Amino acid sequence: MSDVQTNTALTFHGVEILSVQFETEQRYDNSTPITFDFKPKVFFPTDEHNAFVVIMEAHLAAPTFFSVTVTATGRFELQGEISEETRKQFAHINAAAIMFPYVRAFITNFTASLGTVTGAITIPVQFFQGTLEEFTPSEAAQLKEAQ
Repeated sequence: MSDVQTNTALTFHGVEILSVQFETEQRYDNSTPITFDFKPKVFFPTDEHNAFVVIMEAHLAAPTFFSVTVTATGRFELQGEISEETRKQFAHINAAAIMFPYVRAFITNFTASLGTVTGAITIPVQFFQGTLEEFTPSEAAQLKEAQ
């Protein structure tokens, strides 16, 4: 008798941009390197055992020219009977990589809309490895209040 395996389906419900902070001191001249920093975290709701939320903070800056910080969330849901270990594996291995292109596109479109202040900035592809830091319930509540 052979074992039957079922595939767990992961549904991505999209990205919500929660905040954008932009500061400029002068028009960017393309001579200063732009630094990029991405900090994805994950929140596992206790009342939704098949769901999790990734909170990504993206920061880019060219010192003395500009800085942009974007905070976004992505909601994910797993179908079927899953263990807590499986839910965490999907969150830590796949979620940031699935969400990143949407945040990247938002930043490119936002900076393109600034005209000659920054010009369109295309962020290089990023690779996310390792375990994501977990948001605590109190941090999640503060984030929700800030919306």
